[in-house]
Amino acid sequence: MAPNIRYKIIFLSLLLFFIPLLLKAQSSQVKEYLPIPDSLTRIDSIKIKGNKVTEDYIILRELTFKENDAVSERTLRFNRERVFSLGLFNDVKFKIDKEEGYNKLTIQVEESWYLYPIPFIRFKDKESKKSTYGINLLYKNFRGRDETIRANFAFGYDPGFTLMYNVPVLFSSRNLGFGFLFNYMDFLNKTDEGYRLYNGDFSYKGIQTRINLNYRIDQFNLLVGVAGYEYYEAPSKAFPSITASDGRIDRFPMAGLDYLYDSRDLKQYAAVGTFFDLLYFHKGFGVNGINYNIVDADLREYRNLLGDLTWKGRLKTRTVLGENVPLYDYSLLGYQEYIRGSSHQKFDGRTFILTSMELSYPVVKEWDLKLKLPLLPESLTSARIGIQFTLFADAGSAFDNYSDFSYHNFTYGWGFGINFLILPYNGFRVEYAFDRNMRGEVLIASGFSF
Repeated sequence: MAPNIRYKIIFLSLLLFFIPLLLKAQSSQVKEYLPIPDSLTRIDSIKIKGNKVTEDYIILRELTFKENDAVSERTLRFNRERVFSLGLFNDVKFKIDKEEGYNKLTIQVEESWYLYPIPFIRFKDKESKKSTYGINLLYKNFRGRDETIRANFAFGYDPGFTLMYNVPVLFSSRNLGFGFLFNYMDFLNKTDEGYRLYNGDFSYKGIQTRINLNYRIDQFNLLVGVAGYEYYEAPSKAFPSITASDGRIDRFPMAGLDYLYDSRDLKQYAAVGTFFDLLYFHKGFGVNGINYNIVDADLREYRNLLGDLTWKGRLKTRTVLGENVPLYDYSLLGYQEYIRGSSHQKFDGRTFILTSMELSYPVVKEWDLKLKLPLLPESLTSARIGIQFTLFADAGSAFDNYSDFSYHNFTYGWGFGINFLILPYNGFRVEYAFDRNMRGEVLIASGFSF
């Protein structure tokens, strides 16, 4: 494809991302003065029903209003979605009743099944012999505090074991949370440079241990401090840059800070709101000569354009800064993050940039599924179902130095698909995407692109 056409496509992708942001900046000032289309109602009391396990304060802390506040129907709809976003309930209903001149808000929830195994399988380069498979054991909300324990067992091509615990609320009267992570990995080198240096494929063995302390500033703002220790072992035949130290084994402490802003309505599949995540890690602190930094930023915007038509935009970047950056911490595209249409094209470097844009329209906006099956509890066979049709475009690139940054190095893809939302179990999507040469591919994945 001619370079001038590439420039036009990349320019159009950036334009599609930033124009709605500019329109929002202009329209938000106007909307503040427009009359709200529904009347305001004063909430005199709030009652929660149906939460046999979940503590009341886990639900109440998600609300953007409190007793004696005046709210609109729009506000109630937004807050219902925020309660759904906890991922703890099959159904959430808000209802206002008048009793002797008082407005009583009842939040009726239907709790989900909290303990279940999730099998998985991943293929590298579409080859069955390069498959990683296993099981993910999940126990949610076991003390009613939105706590999560997760154990992941992976076998095959990239074996490993992960144990994770997280509790967002340590004390009901405090906004402090806590978590820890233990992760053992046996993973293949994913960089072209490593392949050239080693003259072939090789694997690392790695262990990550981390603890984090969370401080919730308010419903939308979260601050997370992270500290940990990491271990990576390269093969006996080691080369510079395969590790960060002079030896075959890297051992070092790490620490970081994560700021998260999230004003989305339904976090699993948002229609309105903003998501921004800025993460900084420092690794090594000079131990064994290791000293480098990682900065990861993720900006997402969600807007209603017309009726139920939703525009979504994303800009994500990750960069590694330092003199001796190990290949196992390089920024990668084509793995967890990829360009649809070129999903199996691999990019590696110290920095990557990924942009995405989607238009989404609901085929089925919300359907309460309730099945009665023998031997299975109803909490396991009930869900909120949504089906969305999407049009999307992705563009991205990876590079070592900003001097190497060039628009013509960007790869892009576009296509269409159907997303199936199954709350509280997340969902899956089926997509058909084209690369720059109009070659197509079918993508089937759990979760959503963003």
